[in-house]
Amino acid sequence: MLLMKYGVVPPLRTRYGKGEELASYFAADFFDVSFSLNALDHAQDPMLVIQQMMIVTKPGHDVIVDGNSNEAIGEHYKGFHQWNNACDDGKFIIWSRGKPTVDVAEALGPMAKSVTCSGQTGRELIGHMVATITKAGAPF
Repeated sequence: MLLMKYGVVPPLRTRYGKGEELASYFAADFFDVSFSLNALDHAQDPMLVIQQMMIVTKPGHDVIVDGNSNEAIGEHYKGFHQWNNACDDGKFIIWSRGKPTVDVAEALGPMAKSVTCSGQTGRELIGHMVATITKAGAPF
Protein backbone atom coordinates (compact mmCIF):
# COMPACT_ATOMS: atom_id res chain seq x y z
CA MET A 1 0.00 0.00 0.00
CA LEU A 2 2.78 2.44 0.86
CA LEU A 3 4.52 1.86 -2.46
CA MET A 4 1.30 2.49 -4.39
CA LYS A 5 0.56 5.61 -2.33
CA TYR A 6 3.83 7.21 -3.43
CA GLY A 7 3.93 5.74 -6.93
CA VAL A 8 7.03 3.65 -6.29
CA VAL A 9 7.54 0.62 -8.49
CA PRO A 10 10.45 -1.45 -7.17
CA PRO A 11 12.53 -3.36 -9.73
CA LEU A 12 11.96 -6.51 -7.69
CA ARG A 13 9.13 -7.06 -5.22
CA THR A 14 9.76 -8.50 -1.80
CA ARG A 15 8.56 -12.07 -1.58
CA TYR A 16 8.52 -14.93 0.85
CA GLY A 17 11.14 -17.62 0.52
CA LYS A 18 13.68 -19.72 2.36
CA GLY A 19 17.30 -18.66 2.28
CA GLU A 20 18.31 -22.27 1.75
CA GLU A 21 16.46 -22.17 -1.61
CA LEU A 22 17.48 -18.78 -3.06
CA ALA A 23 18.93 -20.28 -6.25
CA SER A 24 15.54 -21.82 -7.03
CA TYR A 25 13.90 -18.35 -6.92
CA PHE A 26 16.57 -16.31 -8.73
CA ALA A 27 19.04 -16.93 -11.55
CA ALA A 28 22.74 -17.34 -10.86
CA ASP A 29 24.66 -14.04 -10.83
CA PHE A 30 21.39 -12.09 -10.53
CA PHE A 31 22.08 -9.58 -7.73
CA ASP A 32 24.71 -6.86 -7.40
CA VAL A 33 24.67 -7.44 -3.63
CA SER A 34 23.03 -9.96 -1.35
CA PHE A 35 22.33 -8.77 2.19
CA SER A 36 21.21 -10.60 5.31
CA LEU A 37 20.17 -8.48 8.29
CA ASN A 38 19.80 -10.34 11.59
CA ALA A 39 18.44 -13.43 9.85
CA LEU A 40 21.21 -15.99 9.38
CA ASP A 41 20.94 -17.26 12.95
CA HIS A 42 17.29 -18.14 12.24
CA ALA A 43 18.10 -20.43 9.32
CA GLN A 44 17.93 -24.20 9.46
CA ASP A 45 21.27 -24.39 7.64
CA PRO A 46 23.08 -21.04 7.71
CA MET A 47 26.04 -22.23 5.65
CA LEU A 48 23.68 -23.36 2.90
CA VAL A 49 22.04 -19.91 2.99
CA ILE A 50 25.44 -18.27 2.47
CA GLN A 51 26.22 -20.65 -0.40
CA GLN A 52 22.86 -19.81 -2.00
CA MET A 53 23.53 -16.08 -1.55
CA MET A 54 26.88 -16.57 -3.29
CA ILE A 55 25.22 -18.32 -6.24
CA VAL A 56 22.71 -15.50 -6.87
CA THR A 57 25.32 -12.72 -6.42
CA LYS A 58 27.31 -11.48 -9.41
CA PRO A 59 31.02 -12.35 -9.57
CA GLY A 60 33.20 -9.70 -7.96
CA HIS A 61 30.27 -8.45 -5.87
CA ASP A 62 29.47 -8.83 -2.18
CA VAL A 63 27.40 -10.94 0.15
CA ILE A 64 26.94 -9.07 3.43
CA VAL A 65 25.84 -10.67 6.69
CA ASP A 66 24.94 -8.13 9.38
CA GLY A 67 23.58 -9.12 12.75
CA ASN A 68 24.10 -9.88 16.36
CA SER A 69 27.05 -12.09 17.20
CA ASN A 70 26.39 -15.22 19.20
CA GLU A 71 22.68 -14.51 19.42
CA ALA A 72 21.77 -18.14 20.15
CA ILE A 73 23.80 -17.87 23.34
CA GLY A 74 22.09 -14.61 24.23
CA GLU A 75 18.65 -16.11 23.55
CA HIS A 76 19.52 -19.40 25.32
CA TYR A 77 18.97 -21.40 22.12
CA LYS A 78 15.21 -20.76 22.24
CA GLY A 79 12.88 -20.45 19.27
CA PHE A 80 14.53 -19.47 16.01
CA HIS A 81 17.88 -18.75 17.67
CA GLN A 82 19.76 -22.00 17.12
CA TRP A 83 22.94 -20.69 15.46
CA ASN A 84 25.69 -18.27 16.39
CA ASN A 85 27.49 -16.02 13.90
CA ALA A 86 30.72 -14.48 15.10
CA CYS A 87 34.03 -12.93 14.19
CA ASP A 88 36.74 -15.02 15.76
CA ASP A 89 40.25 -13.69 15.34
CA GLY A 90 39.20 -12.00 12.08
CA LYS A 91 37.46 -15.10 10.73
CA PHE A 92 33.72 -15.34 10.07
CA ILE A 93 32.47 -18.43 11.88
CA ILE A 94 29.11 -20.13 12.31
CA TRP A 95 28.53 -22.51 15.19
CA SER A 96 25.95 -24.06 17.46
CA ARG A 97 26.11 -26.20 20.53
CA GLY A 98 26.90 -29.80 19.71
CA LYS A 99 27.84 -28.98 16.10
CA PRO A 100 31.25 -28.34 14.55
CA THR A 101 32.37 -24.75 14.05
CA VAL A 102 32.36 -23.67 10.41
CA ASP A 103 34.99 -21.24 9.14
CA VAL A 104 33.00 -19.63 6.33
CA ALA A 105 36.07 -18.78 4.21
CA GLU A 106 37.27 -22.38 4.37
CA ALA A 107 33.81 -23.76 3.61
CA LEU A 108 33.38 -21.52 0.56
CA GLY A 109 36.86 -22.22 -0.75
CA PRO A 110 37.52 -20.79 -4.23
CA MET A 111 33.94 -19.48 -4.50
CA ALA A 112 35.01 -16.53 -2.30
CA LYS A 113 37.66 -14.02 -3.32
CA SER A 114 37.75 -12.67 0.24
CA VAL A 115 35.92 -12.93 3.56
CA THR A 116 36.22 -10.19 6.17
CA CYS A 117 34.55 -9.99 9.55
CA SER A 118 34.37 -7.09 11.96
CA GLY A 119 32.67 -6.43 15.26
CA GLN A 120 32.62 -8.24 18.57
CA THR A 121 35.13 -11.07 18.48
CA GLY A 122 35.12 -14.49 20.04
CA ARG A 123 32.73 -17.33 20.62
CA GLU A 124 31.27 -15.98 23.84
CA LEU A 125 30.88 -12.24 23.27
CA ILE A 126 27.44 -11.00 22.37
CA GLY A 127 27.30 -7.87 20.25
CA HIS A 128 27.19 -6.72 16.65
CA MET A 129 29.10 -8.16 13.69
CA VAL A 130 29.31 -7.65 9.94
CA ALA A 131 30.84 -10.12 7.50
CA THR A 132 31.53 -9.24 3.87
CA ILE A 133 32.17 -12.00 1.37
CA THR A 134 33.33 -11.02 -2.11
CA LYS A 135 32.41 -13.56 -4.76
CA ALA A 136 35.33 -14.73 -6.87
CA GLY A 137 35.41 -13.77 -10.53
CA ALA A 138 35.56 -10.53 -12.47
CA PRO A 139 32.78 -8.00 -11.78
CA PHE A 140 30.07 -7.68 -14.42
